[in-house]
Amino acid sequence: MVKETTKLWAGIGSLLVALGLLFPFLTLIGLILLVLALKEFADFYKDKNIFDMAILGFVFYLFGAAGSGILSFLFLLALFQKIRFISIFFMLCFFFISLFYLLGTIFFKISFDQLAHVTKEENFQAASLLLLIGGLFVILLVGFLLIFIAWIWLSITFFLVRAN
Repeated sequence: MVKETTKLWAGIGSLLVALGLLFPFLTLIGLILLVLALKEFADFYKDKNIFDMAILGFVFYLFGAAGSGILSFLFLLALFQKIRFISIFFMLCFFFISLFYLLGTIFFKISFDQLAHVTKEENFQAASLLLLIGGLFVILLVGFLLIFIAWIWLSITFFLVRAN
């Protein structure tokens, strides 16, 4: 059986990722906890794909976060220095940042789908689908609400999952 601490790490990690939409510094901590827990799940179920896909998702989320930080810095610089950047530049940056987050979401979805398969817990698959739909609609900003709900759902699922 998967250790209770592993489920706890995954649940808290997912919850911190959800709260990271409001407090961005929590996202990194949450993702680290989640990836460590997914490594334990992968080892327990002898399914390396769970961890490998989570790592790829983590890397793309980091690229998205780095891009967000750079874009925020440039925006603040433009405000304080009264520099007028071309708005198309910011739109392109936002597009590429959204793309990184979407790619990260796709890899996390694959990881959660595989976890759903081995644990027989369909909520992982359903929540990861909501996460993907949210990722697709981030560019329209409504996706953030769906992503928030998906991470909360994943957190609850981790807390309640019964490992065989």
